[in-house]
Amino acid sequence: MTKEIKTEILINARPEKVWKIFVDFQDYPNWNPFILSISGVAEVGNKIKVQLLPPGTKGMTFKPTVLVKQPQKEFRWLGRL
Repeated sequence: MTKEIKTEILINARPEKVWKIFVDFQDYPNWNPFILSISGVAEVGNKIKVQLLPPGTKGMTFKPTVLVKQPQKEFRWLGRL
């Protein structure tokens, strides 16, 4: 079974500011309640480690591969549990 999480939101801020927050993995737990941690180097082709804890679950860890990194535009990964 393939699952996809896709989200989109309009943020009233300069792209540079949003990008800086988005690629600061250490700060994710402060603003994203589902992500316990993200580690690794966010470069195309690299694997990163993501630890999730959605409400009502025991949590999960997966290691997606970074597919796209276009500063101030797009950051995309693909991974399986």
